[in-house]
Amino acid sequence: MAASIAFDDGSGTQTITGSSVVSRFNRWNPNSVPIGEEAIEWGSGRGHKWPGRVDYLVSFELPHIDHTEESKVQDFLEHANRFGLFTVTTGDSESNVFTDCQVAPGTRAEISDPDPETLEITLRLTAISVGSVPTRFRRIHTG
Repeated sequence: MAASIAFDDGSGTQTITGSSVVSRFNRWNPNSVPIGEEAIEWGSGRGHKWPGRVDYLVSFELPHIDHTEESKVQDFLEHANRFGLFTVTTGDSESNVFTDCQVAPGTRAEISDPDPETLEITLRLTAISVGSVPTRFRRIHTG
């Protein structure tokens, strides 16, 4: 199974993958951020946080996207940057699939300039899990 991003912008489901030679995510970096009230004790400086929720995020790159896929990638950018939902399939040894993802607030999905020799592009983004039960993104295992 290849690393991919699937989305439906109203014109049907489309899937973006990298090259068949190197089809994996790069710079995969999961994180969790507690959202809620916090306070710092006056005397000790010790911090406290009372989270109302935890946001699960992951930043990553999908490299080696063929230039013939650029129209599909542009459709994805328009969809994702308007907080459209998408699914991330890692293609790793655990076959992780993360549904109900959006671009994280305060960030944008973007693409690199084309590689001068291969014309391949790289998609970069930070995603947040927004399902009714948010999912923690897991480390990718390729072994």
